[in-house]
Parts: sequence; structure tokens; C-alpha cells
Amino acid sequence: MVDRSPLRTVVVDDSPSFRSLLINYLNDEEEFAVVGSAANGAEAEHVIDLTDPDVVILDVHLPETSGLEVLEELRPRHEHTVFAVTSSDDSVAVAQAAVVTIREVNKA
Repeated sequence: MVDRSPLRTVVVDDSPSFRSLLINYLNDEEEFAVVGSAANGAEAEHVIDLTDPDVVILDVHLPETSGLEVLEELRPRHEHTVFAVTSSDDSVAVAQAAVVTIREVNKA
């Protein structure tokens, strides 16, 4: 049997209640180990650079710097990291912007 380490995960969301809910949920799952969290883009960049996680759950709508801008900035430095982009907005435009950003970042 293969022993797998938990996925080192960072949660980025400006809603304290949602961020806490997600962290608690992930901490109850043995496949995940939450190694950091952030409430805005600047904090996210710092925490992600510091922890070099396997997974980042990243809200699109953040104060100061959008989640898509964070993704664009960090993806080249964290090529092995999986970025899961989330949004409470059900707008097609938000989804399209996320796809375009991911494509552009992956081209770089």
C-alpha cells in the first residue's frame, strides 16, 4: 500500500465565516493539511510563497487584488501547485475570465 502525505493546502477567501468553514472541513479530511490561509491578495501571495502548497483554494473576489491577479502573479513561481478558483458569483463572465487567465498563465 502506498503511503500518501496529505495535500498541503492554502485557503484564500475574504469571507471569515466561509474561510473558517472550509478550513474546518478540510482539516477533518485526512487527505488535506491546511498550512495557511489569507483574506486578501497580498496575504495570499505571502502565505503561498512561504508555504509552497500543493493546493490553493482561491476566491476570485478579493479586496485590493483579485484572485485572478494573484493566480497570474503566483502561477509561474508555483508550477506544481493546483489552483482551484472559486466564486460566489454565478456569472458566466467571471467563469470566462478565470479560464482566460488560466490559459494565459499556462502559456507563460
